[in-house]
Amino acid sequence: MKKYILILLLFLSCLTFAFEKNVTAKTNTITFSNKQVMKTWFYPYRDPAGKVALNAIRSLQGFTINAKKDIYVSYATDDKTTYGYIYHYYSTGKLVKKSTRLVIGHGQAISNYKGSIYVVADISGKKNYQMYKIDEKTLRVKQSWILPSNIHPNVLYMHNEREASVVSKVTEGYHINRITLTGKQAVLDTKKRIVVKGLVGTTVKKPVQGFTYEKGLYYTLSDGQYGVVDAKGNLKRVALQTKREPEGIGFVNGKMVMAFNNLNELFKQK
Repeated sequence: MKKYILILLLFLSCLTFAFEKNVTAKTNTITFSNKQVMKTWFYPYRDPAGKVALNAIRSLQGFTINAKKDIYVSYATDDKTTYGYIYHYYSTGKLVKKSTRLVIGHGQAISNYKGSIYVVADISGKKNYQMYKIDEKTLRVKQSWILPSNIHPNVLYMHNEREASVVSKVTEGYHINRITLTGKQAVLDTKKRIVVKGLVGTTVKKPVQGFTYEKGLYYTLSDGQYGVVDAKGNLKRVALQTKREPEGIGFVNGKMVMAFNNLNELFKQK
């Protein structure tokens, strides 16, 4: 009798595993208002179901894709105001490496350039934000800069190893600011500022959820919409047509990539 019970338990265990694997591997599609179709690329790490200890939480906040098509996903932990982690994935979705705990704040402002990851650390209570340069292989901080106190960027895009665009939400819309990294300071170039009239998003607060640059155009992301901005600040909105919360936007080989939380799913344009 015990033998049959063991066989039954083994069968149920295999069936449960197969079911969970099938759910994880499920392919979803989202069609935006401009008829752009996004398809599941892969599922990065997400916390297990049930209660998770505060210092063990990994809340997906953003991602960046390097020239090799490797993906670096940022996670916030604890109360999402001080500490976070970076996970390195191959384009196949295979996890390569996890960083140690980093002082990167919310971790949403993440970009890369030639072997380095750049993150703006928006630490709660700090007058000045800091930018960190992190080695792609070791995921350790190599260098840091102090950002001007009059800007508090939510997101980041590196144009080269010294120049970056950062976005600040203002009353009339957005300021896309250009900063230059020199010594231990980041210098703001107000002459290159792009003023965007109007906000992107369908929720009341319209939070900035992502930002990137592709072929002369800037892309801002919020709940329910993304915006396309030209060099003059002209804004065009595209509806995501999903209630899921987006967490980052990028491009790979000219194809848009977007992350969504909850199931922590990366989508790539078909």
